[in-house]
Amino acid sequence: MAHTKIRQLKYSTELRKSVISMPTLIQINTCLAKGSTGRIAESIGVMMKKLGWDCYVVHGNRYAGETQLKSINAGSRVHEYLHALGSMLFDKHGLYSSSQTRKLIGKIRNLKPDVVQLHCVHGYLILLSRRIPQQ
Repeated sequence: MAHTKIRQLKYSTELRKSVISMPTLIQINTCLAKGSTGRIAESIGVMMKKLGWDCYVVHGNRYAGETQLKSINAGSRVHEYLHALGSMLFDKHGLYSSSQTRKLIGKIRNLKPDVVQLHCVHGYLILLSRRIPQQ
């Protein structure tokens, strides 16, 4: 009798996992598992993963370490340097990288996250003035 209840409980848990999609968290950070903000984003992601969330970290190229999470590269090293150069020459920090930002918005829309958390975004990653329209 007890064995049947355990089997039913196991089946209902597996069924629930297959029917109900996991909530998704996307964190945007300059670093991937390196430095203070990189380690903070990593520990938040690992904790949420243990709670059943699907976790992603969007990061730059310059400070990328080993991670336990799914990672999305925000652009190439060349694009980061061009963004930095434009920032320094024209004093418009965060207003470059429009093509990378459009690509990133497309990836975010495809993942349909429940939460998007901005950590440390001043590392020449994305265009900060671009709005993501609600759909």
